[in-house]
Amino acid sequence: MPLLIVTGDCRSCRDAERVWRAACAAMGVVLECVDAESTRGAALVAEHALKSLPVLILDGKVAVAGVPSTDLACRILNGGTS
Repeated sequence: MPLLIVTGDCRSCRDAERVWRAACAAMGVVLECVDAESTRGAALVAEHALKSLPVLILDGKVAVAGVPSTDLACRILNGGTS
């Protein structure tokens, strides 16, 4: 399951969430969003040594940082590379 790490006051995070939700809906995949300021989010930020947000974690690894196009997001979800 793709995991998007965001913060509530970040415009890029809102844009990324919109893109990833659209891509996941198109691919029939469930997206989980986690606030970086939550306990779980802070643990994920530390675990992956994240320096900026938004970040998509896929299969336990950082797949994308920033805001991809919906087309690129769909390719990544389909097993393509960023």
